[in-house]
Amino acid sequence: DSFMSDDSIYAPVHWRDPFVFYNEEEQCWWMLLAAQKRGRTMRKGCVGLCVSDDLIHWDYCEPLYAPATSQSANECPDIFKWGDWWYLIYSSCSDPFQTVYRMSKSLEGPWIKPVIDTFDSRCFYAAKTGTDGKRRFIYGWNPTRETDERHFDPQEYPGQDCNTFDWGGNMIVHELFQNEDGTLRVAPVPEVLAAFGTEKPQQ
Repeated sequence: DSFMSDDSIYAPVHWRDPFVFYNEEEQCWWMLLAAQKRGRTMRKGCVGLCVSDDLIHWDYCEPLYAPATSQSANECPDIFKWGDWWYLIYSSCSDPFQTVYRMSKSLEGPWIKPVIDTFDSRCFYAAKTGTDGKRRFIYGWNPTRETDERHFDPQEYPGQDCNTFDWGGNMIVHELFQNEDGTLRVAPVPEVLAAFGTEKPQQ
């Protein structure tokens, strides 16, 4: 049941990371994708959109979000509604190379970029969200840095500070909270903190 980009609205590259949800307002299924929109600019990265009535036949639509700011696809899109706000989350491996979010009162936009639009450092990547029905969490990976693929490390340097980010690494989980103005913030998950019972002085 796989299908490629239409090669009309979307370029035939970076067509991946589908996120499917039922749009109650439109009474149909929406699929968000990491994609690139066709155009003259090099900054084609976007969150693509396909719609379906049966989860089998999909129609190509204009991107849900295409700000023309990123050269790569807007990866691992995720979307959810919290109160009056819709939140769109994606990761970009160029400009600025981390997980960010946008917010809107409507799926049709406009999508607002908050002053602080990130959840963690640039190492927190490919993050998705989930909920237990009462709380919402965001989880992504913190890369290992085993190799110096781009040869940034000085010769004879024993550390890994300049090593290339490896695709994967360790999972990081934060709990999401909504501020009064609709913006989001994160905090450590209490259950995770409770699992570490031995305090160590900061070095």
